[in-house]
Amino acid sequence: MKKRGISLIVLIITIIVIIILAAVVILTLSKNNPIDSAKEARFKEDVRTFQDELALAVSKEYANSGGHRDEKITTSDFEKIKEYIPSFSEKYKDKFVIENDNIFCINVLDKEMLWCKDLNVNLLYTKLEYLESTGTQYINSKIKTTYNTGCTMDCMLLEASNGYGFIGYNRRAIINNWSYTRHYSYDIFDYGDKRILINAKTSLNTRYKISFGNGYMSIPELNVHSTGNKSDKIPNDEIILFGSYWNNEEVLCRKMRIYELCLYEQETLICNFIPVLDQNNKPALYDKVEGKFYYNQGTGEDFKYKLKE
Repeated sequence: MKKRGISLIVLIITIIVIIILAAVVILTLSKNNPIDSAKEARFKEDVRTFQDELALAVSKEYANSGGHRDEKITTSDFEKIKEYIPSFSEKYKDKFVIENDNIFCINVLDKEMLWCKDLNVNLLYTKLEYLESTGTQYINSKIKTTYNTGCTMDCMLLEASNGYGFIGYNRRAIINNWSYTRHYSYDIFDYGDKRILINAKTSLNTRYKISFGNGYMSIPELNVHSTGNKSDKIPNDEIILFGSYWNNEEVLCRKMRIYELCLYEQETLICNFIPVLDQNNKPALYDKVEGKFYYNQGTGEDFKYKLKE
């Protein structure tokens, strides 16, 4: 009596059918993943609540001002956002901001971006690692210096600056007579009547986090902490980013990168510039305090940049 087995063709067909069925099951589960569905539902519920609470806060401001408001709500500060959106939690910190009475997303995951679009919440900007000037770009902040103007800056010089520094005004190297010069194998930092000469083994392309103001300068990466003469004059000139004025009119641009920059009046933060791409993918510095974009005012190509990893 002959034994009958499964033919090779039948076996191959069976395997193909099993693979197809498995693929269908996997696709079905991925589209209807209960965990992802629950996350989406919670995310959308939270954002709808944010929108409702913000709308209520705006209505109250209109009511309290008799229907006339000089300024709309704009803030990226977590504590201030909570004043208008009480349910706003740490979970969403640095993911949403308020701009002109509306909520915008800034640093969300790709799937969260899709959920935001379902709720008509638009992307305000994309954070960048840095903004880079190639020697033709600059930004006039329109902010005027005083006795008490100070700055903290995360930056990198890409070329020798011939006595002129990172940001400046009207033929002065930088706020309150501060300057950086590259000379052979040395970094020269001048501040008031102080000069610091450092053997720069790392040369240019070194990332510095510099703080300076009226009477002090600090560069932790170089273990530099110095005081100089305080300025006896109020410059009252507009601060230029990525360069400085020359001959009162012409802007002398610098090849450099800015990772972040803050300006202070005494101890009050007046500007917090971060590099971003706006909604049209145009590079700019965004002031988190005023909720304003600052774009290249120089010539030629736009700023170079690196996306945040």
